[in-house]
Amino acid sequence: LRKKKKKTPVMTKQRKSKIDIEDYIEEYDYESDEENNFEIQISGMSREVQEILARLPECLSCDAMDNFCIEFCTVSNKQSKAALLKALCFIPSNRMELVPCYARIVATLSQVFDDFGPKVAGKLIGQFRYLVKSTSSHRLASKIRNARYIGELVKFNRDGLGIPAEKVFYVLNSCFKNFSGSNINYVCELLETTGRYLY
Repeated sequence: LRKKKKKTPVMTKQRKSKIDIEDYIEEYDYESDEENNFEIQISGMSREVQEILARLPECLSCDAMDNFCIEFCTVSNKQSKAALLKALCFIPSNRMELVPCYARIVATLSQVFDDFGPKVAGKLIGQFRYLVKSTSSHRLASKIRNARYIGELVKFNRDGLGIPAEKVFYVLNSCFKNFSGSNINYVCELLETTGRYLY
């Protein structure tokens, strides 16, 4: 009698389905952009949520950022997440120091809310696609802010929480197609911010 060979069980790892940033890219509307005079829409939210969101522009230290994320996660709901997402995507032109801080907050919250990082990244890529069409210096401040924000999020990509490097190469390629004027400033700012994180 022949011995039946025992089938070796195949171990399969259940992986989380990867969220694609492309699914969240939105067409950027400059006319409705309130980035220069932005106020978080907090009507209808609890007082606790309002107080937490109001502290967002004050998060300039690692401890302040981490405490903000912890407190927000304890009271978050669909409405507050939408308000925070909008606030994180539109940084006032006179508060450039907030860019790395907001990037860290986005990366931290992405560990809790899977779609949070891709939504922010999608909005930034959508904004870039609009801004790259013009090489005039009229919107240079918006371009510099967008480049720095994308660059800061690339730094968190090693943990799977930021913008993948391939998206940066797409951005660079788009700039090189019309490499003049403010597009040159954009490339310089992006490369200076990302640095070795593209390797």
